[in-house]
Amino acid sequence: MESEMLTLKGAFIIPAAGPLINIVMGIIFYAGHLVFIESNIVGTVCFCLSVFNGIFGAYNLIPVMPLDGGILVRSAFWSASSNFSWANQISSILEPNS
Repeated sequence: MESEMLTLKGAFIIPAAGPLINIVMGIIFYAGHLVFIESNIVGTVCFCLSVFNGIFGAYNLIPVMPLDGGILVRSAFWSASSNFSWANQISSILEPNS
């Protein structure tokens, strides 16, 4: 945890960037699918990539600690309490037992 974000702003922006990029790429690939709908191969590849990016972006937003969604939850707790240790402890409760 030594390499964690040291600022509250970074704690929100960095974990939100990954899922946001996946969702944007999903939209771009879906637009590519619509453009190349007559081409079976290119249209199908673009559609598959759009579905993959959408699912991966949504999966990454699940609020468990190793994923970006869990880090965003911890950042919200940190913002509400101004106490990183407490926020880390509370957000780790959401982590599934292995």
